[in-house]
Amino acid sequence: MERELGGADVDTRRRSAATLLRALCAYFEPQVTSVCLAWIGKEMTLFSSNPSANWRNKDTAIVLASALATRSTISAAGTVEVNSLVNVQQILIDHVIPAIADPNGNAILQSDSIKFALSFRGVVSADAIRATVPVLVQQLGNKNQVVHTFAAFALDRIMSIKGQNKMTPEAIGGLATADKILESLFAIFVINGQEARKVAENSYAMQCTSMSFCDWTLTGFLQ
Repeated sequence: MERELGGADVDTRRRSAATLLRALCAYFEPQVTSVCLAWIGKEMTLFSSNPSANWRNKDTAIVLASALATRSTISAAGTVEVNSLVNVQQILIDHVIPAIADPNGNAILQSDSIKFALSFRGVVSADAIRATVPVLVQQLGNKNQVVHTFAAFALDRIMSIKGQNKMTPEAIGGLATADKILESLFAIFVINGQEARKVAENSYAMQCTSMSFCDWTLTGFLQ
């Protein structure tokens, strides 16, 4: 998890394939984008025909879409320049958010979907970000350690957004949502009423908790 969230997975086949794809796009962007978008559409169709069995098709399509859309990134802000031929916001709304929200979703697909939302948080509209927050909050309660950790990290980064897209407590649903975030974060540190040491020592969930308290206290939302 630490390697993926920190961007240190440079020696994986997935990362190597993404690097190759971006290199091809640097010289043949229209042609490569056209071929890849067609393939992404085909994989999404296969997934729709049997979601439980074909989750790998959608996962591959989302990972490919992420690599195809990304031109440049900054560690603190995610993707800052995108392939203009890829409608990132439509992919987020039509495919990524439903994958995160699926209560019976595959953990790998949900984790990669959260990574997509995390990566493109700075290049989509404030409305799209607001639509992402409830499903991330929902996944804080996921029993899978990878999924709830990715969700906590994504929420932490979203609450760190500056400028016109800043996610104030009011923007994400007010006190009810804030209560749910904190309640779900605290629940991560305890499983079935008992502490589980390896799970409880979740630095990403703790970081999100700290960000929530600091940001909401400074803005006067929490007194």
